[in-house]
Order: sequence, then structure tokens, then C-alpha cells
Amino acid sequence: DQLIPIIVFTFLRTITDHNRPQLQNLRERQIALTTFLLRTHFGECAKIGRDLIRLLQDVAKIPEFASIWRDLLVQPNLLASDVTLDSILATKTHPTYLRCRLTPDMEEKLYFLMKHISMGQQKRYQIWFEQKYFSHQGGESIIPDLIRYICGVYHPSNAVLSSDIIPRWAVIGWLLKCLKTSYDTANAKLALFYDYLFYQPGDNIMNIEPAMLVMLHSLPKYPGLTATLLEFLILLTENWEKTRESTFKLNVTCAMDDILKKGVISSVQPLFNCPMGNSLKIKLKNLWGQFLPPKIGEEKIPKNAEKVLKSSEKIGKSAKEKILIPKNPVPKKIQVENSTNEDLVQEDPMQVDQPTVSTPTSTFNLNDNIPAVNPAVNPTVVKPPVQPEKPAVVPAVVPATSP
Repeated sequence: DQLIPIIVFTFLRTITDHNRPQLQNLRERQIALTTFLLRTHFGECAKIGRDLIRLLQDVAKIPEFASIWRDLLVQPNLLASDVTLDSILATKTHPTYLRCRLTPDMEEKLYFLMKHISMGQQKRYQIWFEQKYFSHQGGESIIPDLIRYICGVYHPSNAVLSSDIIPRWAVIGWLLKCLKTSYDTANAKLALFYDYLFYQPGDNIMNIEPAMLVMLHSLPKYPGLTATLLEFLILLTENWEKTRESTFKLNVTCAMDDILKKGVISSVQPLFNCPMGNSLKIKLKNLWGQFLPPKIGEEKIPKNAEKVLKSSEKIGKSAKEKILIPKNPVPKKIQVENSTNEDLVQEDPMQVDQPTVSTPTSTFNLNDNIPAVNPAVNPTVVKPPVQPEKPAVVPAVVPATSP
């Protein structure tokens, strides 16, 4: 049952890679076989799921596939009576199809890297992997398939997540840096964010976790990568399918809601602190602004605050004095004297679990805005305890005795 879908999935991915003159004959035969299977067995090909649409869109400009793409959008009953575009997009892609683009040797090496290699020790393995699989012409075209495999197939256990093993987001960040062409880069980003467009409550958070973490952890050294990924996600939500723009935005918002609730990241604020253009920041605020923490002085007032205030007025003047809070309950002089150097220390913005990014500077060095602790400022003087004065010893008067 899976033979035809696997053939179609594999050839749809490799047809775009075989664009060299010496591979023209192979390319034509692949196109002929794939279009035949799509026309005659589209119901079985639809079992691939939503990734079938991603692959068909990539070859839609080839004349042989243009008519199939048009029929799928306008008259899907010409392909299959019980299959529509909506039903395909609602079907999750089975890991079997996401795995079929990797050779057994490639999958074994990638699995070993993410299962046994500690963070910081992966460089030699990555160099070996690049030389073996990316060094030949067109070798980088496999990177989008590797990213889909990492997001949709390999989900590490809690033991691996809590260890020092290299996380999935670090592997994806390395793969993104290996890309050289804009075409492969766009396909890799689409593979990374594809599950965001269709995320629903109850879906597996592991499918969308790597994309969020690679954006967050790229902020210190590669803020430009975070900005380009955010821009791609917003443009993807708005333009991938205009008729479903509102649905995609709702799904992406649902994805961020689950990311925050399940503790993948503690706050969305660091993403807004990423250096980006004003137009991009406005679009990002429209998409995820509801998850920003309230600013100081803008906390929401409880709805029953007015009722509480009115009821307190009936209690009497003495009760009011207990309810109202003075504007400055501590004298100003005492506040200055009690301040310590601890008030000057900010939290480390590079914490993984609870990231807090300061306002970016021109060079975007997050540590520039952290004031150094000067021990000379407001030093703590330890005074010796005051010893109580001892009373003077008065000799006792002994009464004289008569001889």
C-alpha cells in the first residue's frame, strides 16, 4: 500500500534536482512515471498527507504537473472522487514518507549525532557529514528533507532532553548554515515552519519545538538568522495560500500558545527584541503581541475594583485608612540607605529556560546593557557591636570596730 506513495514522494523531490543536461533523460522518465501515478492512483498518493501539497507546489511550473495542480485546485474530482485539497491538508504526513528520502547510512549517522554526541563535541562529526553528503554538486538539496526528518520523525526521549546531548535545534542551525543557494534555503525554511501552518490544539509539540528554539538560541551570535526566520514565517502565513491566510494565522497563534503553556520558552519578549525593521515588528506584534507581558503601569485593573472601592466607602473613615495604600510608605531617606548593590544586578539574558533579552544596541551585544557591580558603590560597612559600659566598682565600706 505504501509503494506508490513512496515512489511519488521520492520522485517529486528529486525531479527538481535533476536539472542538469546529463540528467535530462532521467528527469523526463521520472516526470512521466510520476504524472501517470498521480492521474491513475491519486487516492493512494493522497495518503502522503499535507507534504504532498508542499512537493506538488514545488514542481507546479513544470508543464506536465501544471495541469494536475490546476485540477487539484479547481476540479479535484477529476483526480479522485473522495479527495479534496482541504482533506489532504488536514492529513498529517506519516513518518514513513518523511524518512524515505534519507539513505539508511545517512539516517544512521544523523541518529548517532543526535543520540550520543555531547554539545560542544559535534564539530568533527558535522565536518565528516558535510564532506560525505554535501560536497558533491546538488548535495545540499537533501537538507530540507533532513529538517523534515528531524522535526517530524526523530523525537528525543526525556532522558536525552535532560542530558548534554546536542539538541535538535543546534543540528538544524548547523544545517541552515550549510545552505548556499536561495532556492534550497527557501525550501529548508518551509520544511522547518510547515507544521506551524496546520497546528491544532493537541498536536505534538515536538514538531514545532525546533523552529522556535533555533530562533531563540540564535539571538546572541546570529540575530540576523532569527530576523530572517521570523520574516519568513510571517510572509509564509500571509502569502502561502491567500484564501487561508486567516486560518494560518490562527494556527500559528495556537502554536505559540502551546509553546508558552508547555514551557518550550518562558516568554516571547526576546523575539521582539531581535533587531528588525519597523514593518516586520508591527506584523510580529499583530501575530504574537497578545503574548507579550504587560508593561509596568499597564497592568489590567480587575473588573470588580470599582465595587470593592464603593463597599469600602461604607465601612467608615477608619476602615478607609486601612485599605488605602500610602504613596510612599517608606521615607525617602531610609530607601536610599537600605539600597544595596543587589538592586543594580540584572538577570542574565542568556538563560535557556527563562530568556530575558535587553534592548539591542547597534552591535547587538546583549551583555553591554548589564551594569557591572562596583563594590565601591554604596559599600556595606560593618560596625563592631557597642559594648555596654561596665559600672564602676565601689569598694564596700567596712564599719570600724572599737578596740
